Amino acid sequence: MKIAFTGDSTSGQFYPIIAIAQRVQEQAETRHLVRPQLYYIGENEYSPVQLFNNQIAFVKSASGAKSLRGTHISFLQYLKSAFPIFKSFIKMFSLFPDVILTKCGSSTFPTLVAAKMLGIPVMIHETNTVPSESNLWAAHFAKRIGVAYKTSATYFPAEKTAHVGQPIRKEIEHVLTEGAREYLHLEGGLPVILVLGGTVDSEIITVT
Repeated sequence: MKIAFTGDSTSGQFYPIIAIAQRVQEQAETRHLVRPQLYYIGENEYSPVQLFNNQIAFVKSASGAKSLRGTHISFLQYLKSAFPIFKSFIKMFSLFPDVILTKCGSSTFPTLVAAKMLGIPVMIHETNTVPSESNLWAAHFAKRIGVAYKTSATYFPAEKTAHVGQPIRKEIEHVLTEGAREYLHLEGGLPVILVLGGTVDSEIITVT
């Protein structure tokens, strides 16, 4: 099975994708399934080390296309949007994943349009409390939608939306405390709180 992930190349998009990819691989191993082929479609690799460590292949997205909403669209604006979509169509036809999971972001637009044209199933994971414009648009044809916060579900069709929570990477779930204070030059005897933020979300770990 081929599974493609797409999102803007930011920490708030990239690291939840890594966490989901780890869970997919974990499920495949637990259920003794053939290991899926995983791909990350983005403007850049963001973290080549994370992609390599999690056996995710990078596919550069045809960025630059924006939504064609509106009634007054010039021919030049149309061409600027249509060309990245055409390039994405060629890439998606060549790759042809079994499913695409999208986070959000304007850079995902060409990929999602190409997926829709090719009939490739699209799934959404919405990390924000208020969904992005791209995810609200993609919700019209997405097969399934997962939300990190229950309040976000009200923005999407109820029949295909589920509260699935916020994925956390394995290396964050099991924090190594041995030697951490010395490495970070932290004072002993005091609790340490680390906050990692992406968009409006954050992961909070307490090291005691």
